[in-house]
Amino acid sequence: MQTKMSSNKSEKVASDVNEYSSQNDTLAAVSTSNSKENPNKSFPGKLHSILTDEKWHHIITFTGDGRSWKVLDKKLLETEILPIYFRTKKYISFTRNVVGWGFRREGKAQY
Repeated sequence: MQTKMSSNKSEKVASDVNEYSSQNDTLAAVSTSNSKENPNKSFPGKLHSILTDEKWHHIITFTGDGRSWKVLDKKLLETEILPIYFRTKKYISFTRNVVGWGFRREGKAQY
């Protein structure tokens, strides 16, 4: 009788572990897919993601000819976009990265 109870407990524990593992895998997949920022993307990749996402067009967008882009609202960029995509929350740090990656300034907040 003792052996049968141990066997049932072992099966229950194994079943609980498998279920827990499956739930964690599902949660990890969901949290990864919901994440805006991909930490493995380079700065230009993140910038491109931002520029092509229509929900940010009131803050940062391509210019009419599509050859450059412009920051329309620096404060909203700092509060709504930078914390999601980058480690910095400061506009000046963002612009240093922009210049560091070889973008040339074409006008006020336009590259």
